Amino acid sequence: MVFCADLQSQIERLGLSSSVKLQGQTDDVARHLAAADVFILSSRWEGLPIALLEAMSAGLPSIATKVEGVDEVLVEGEHGLFVPVENPEALARAILQLLRDPEARKEWA
Repeated sequence: MVFCADLQSQIERLGLSSSVKLQGQTDDVARHLAAADVFILSSRWEGLPIALLEAMSAGLPSIATKVEGVDEVLVEGEHGLFVPVENPEALARAILQLLRDPEARKEWA
């Protein structure tokens, strides 16, 4: 996949290889969710956000774009945070906010 190769090149160019991993397809979703601190769903649109439901059932606080479907599942301030669609700055701020606040992560898990 060209997109994945381009994204991997950008990760390496920015020196983020030790922090960002492109996992690809996996059959062991539970193991990956258990290793995560925060779940991020940055969709432009969703139907039923199954990945978000899986993350929430695994006890992960979530950051998601407020699109139809997601706003029916995630309660802001109870399970995580909403960010505007296609707003990487807001997404980055939300990620930092949760990573810097272990109490919020624990409360929203």
